[in-house]
Amino acid sequence: SIQAFLVAPLDADLFISGPVDDLSAWVSALALFPTLAQVRLERENVTQFLRNAGGSSLGWRLAARVKGNWLGCLEGEEADMRRRGSGLCQMYGHKQCMEMVEDREAKRGQLYQHVVYSRPDFKWLGPHLPLALLPEGESDFWVIDGEDNGGLNDRHWVMPRRMVPELLGSWGRLLDGSLAELFVPQGLPELS
Repeated sequence: SIQAFLVAPLDADLFISGPVDDLSAWVSALALFPTLAQVRLERENVTQFLRNAGGSSLGWRLAARVKGNWLGCLEGEEADMRRRGSGLCQMYGHKQCMEMVEDREAKRGQLYQHVVYSRPDFKWLGPHLPLALLPEGESDFWVIDGEDNGGLNDRHWVMPRRMVPELLGSWGRLLDGSLAELFVPQGLPELS
């Protein structure tokens, strides 16, 4: 379980974000997490969230021209914009996670030293390694090897706090067009 093998061994504050249609199913489950710091559950329609961003946040339309599941969950106006996968939903979840961490840090008046991002569909079979085993310096980003689909495995990350904006900030870069600036000029047929 997440509580027994991830949260408890790390003595971590827990933040939960995700889609929900029926909140009543979550009530008893959330009681199992004594260090639950914040929860954001909502009816998730990431395509509508993109459209509502408006203003200077339309860079995602250029990025949507790059095919592949990296923008999975996108339901575009045009048939060729529809995507399989969950990449866009994960970017939105990263945004939610980063905002919750920042909110908590502001309330407690102190930054976290590390942030651990773990997908809820990741099955824990044993306790997480202690963060004390992390080497000091730039090499203290841990990611699971394999199942990266040509990119970075997104199931579990341990990162120093200073890396949070870079690793969990892809939603903002999608909106402002900087992701499009990275990928569109390369002429890639698609991204995974």
